[in-house]
Amino acid sequence: MRASGPIAVSALLATVAGATACQPMEPSCAAALTSPGVPFLSSEVDRALKALREARDTLPPGGVDSGESLDRAEDALLRLQGYYLPLLEARLRASNAHQLAASGDLGRAEDELARIEETLLSLARTGGPEMGREVRSPLDLLEEARVALTESSPESPARIQTLAERLELLLLKGDLVLK
Repeated sequence: MRASGPIAVSALLATVAGATACQPMEPSCAAALTSPGVPFLSSEVDRALKALREARDTLPPGGVDSGESLDRAEDALLRLQGYYLPLLEARLRASNAHQLAASGDLGRAEDELARIEETLLSLARTGGPEMGREVRSPLDLLEEARVALTESSPESPARIQTLAERLELLLLKGDLVLK
């Protein structure tokens, strides 16, 4: 009878270990959602633009070099305001959508995708034909992710991740896109 005791204990441990291994795991992306808004950056850019325009107005008539420097600074701030900040927000929303899809909250993930689409379409409208070509690929990826969400496909998080990576690429190549 003594030999059956260790075997029973081993069987019990194997059963517990097996049951534990079969438990659904929390998705690795179950972290808190990131607030996609960057109002502190937007308000700082607005303040900087206002101060820059005020400085330009106070320049003496012969201050051409200073005026050109202020023009370049204003252009940089306008690129930040009209391209980088909206794309940064879209990228953060894609990260949130990925987390939501991985955790099964498909409705909220779809809401994030809708906001990303609004941002991309706005960039295409205001940025001219070149910008329209640049956002075409992310819009196509967004549509693929949306279809995967609608079908409750297990591929949804991966499709959203691909979209997030494409948005990241647009952020990185901003200077090339904006020329």
